Amino acid sequence: FRSKRYRESQSFSRDGKVVAERRKDGKEKTYRRSFDGPVLDFLSAFNMVRRLPAEPSGCVVFYNDGRAYTAWIEKEARVRIDVAGKKRPADRFRVRYGSEKSKKKIEQMKFWLSPGEERILYRAEAAAGLAPKFELTGYASGR
Repeated sequence: FRSKRYRESQSFSRDGKVVAERRKDGKEKTYRRSFDGPVLDFLSAFNMVRRLPAEPSGCVVFYNDGRAYTAWIEKEARVRIDVAGKKRPADRFRVRYGSEKSKKKIEQMKFWLSPGEERILYRAEAAAGLAPKFELTGYASGR
């Protein structure tokens, strides 16, 4: 990523223990963290977002790159947005998040999910430099 080479493995226990081993440009570092409750990796957090109820409000802790992030999620509105060239209904959510190691205390992002059981992530936008925008460009319905 941006001319840096990363390799990281993480293990999570149900009682809130995290062990992450990271190699960045040949340098190894091991992080061992303990939390009062369960912590998610990014992939699990993404899957959790897809299973959100219609009117969620709450927070979750996820872990990446030696940092624990707390994310507060709230639904803003049901809107219609362009998805793969068609207007579709979507639930828009606001996320406020931060970590104990962040220079800026609270970051914000928004994401749009399809309503109903499928909960497809249509779009996500963040001001953070890592991934400012994601947008679904193709869409196939049915199973």
